[in-house]
Amino acid sequence: MAHTLTVNEAARRFTEIVARVYHKKRSYLLTENGVVVAQLTPTERPMTAREFARRWHDRPKLAQEDATAWYKEITELKANMDSPIEKEWAS
Repeated sequence: MAHTLTVNEAARRFTEIVARVYHKKRSYLLTENGVVVAQLTPTERPMTAREFARRWHDRPKLAQEDATAWYKEITELKANMDSPIEKEWAS
């Protein structure tokens, strides 16, 4: 839900508002004479390589039994699939 501020109030509190948008992911509608004239919303920050490495390291891992069962199931499914090369395109 977006918070509403006048353009003048947003100008007076600009640094604070931008910090809230960035850090708290808040959105603001800016109004002038009661009419919405602008919107401030957070953007998606790209993930850094360091963040990706941390998330990869901390990801949930399958128990060995589950990993083995999953591998077996995928292998069986692949063995029973028709090759796309052998299938003819529908006319």
